[in-house]
Amino acid sequence: MEVRCYSEGSNKGSNLTSSARVVADIAVEPSKDPHALYIGKVEREQVHEAIQQLPVEFREIILLREYEELSCQEIAVVLGCAAGTVMSRLGRARSKFGVLLSDTSQTRDRREKESCE
Repeated sequence: MEVRCYSEGSNKGSNLTSSARVVADIAVEPSKDPHALYIGKVEREQVHEAIQQLPVEFREIILLREYEELSCQEIAVVLGCAAGTVMSRLGRARSKFGVLLSDTSQTRDRREKESCE
């Protein structure tokens, strides 16, 4: 099993941005409709932006669980902490991610509305 490290450090986390983009690309499946393609692009950008705003400990948990598809036990081994800690951080990370995603969406909507006026 290949595991990437997403902690802060010299070379560590170098895959973080590319992984987040891959994840964001997978999050929304594009269609042939131009409007749907545009919406998909905007949503991918919002997901990417929200992931990048997460604190490192939350970002690594989200990426390892949701995109690397590791179990909580596997994440615990990778991070060297208890599975309960992983589950707790995952819950807080998802909550923070939801708030950031909502904020990102509202900010973008406000900007678009102001540019139309």
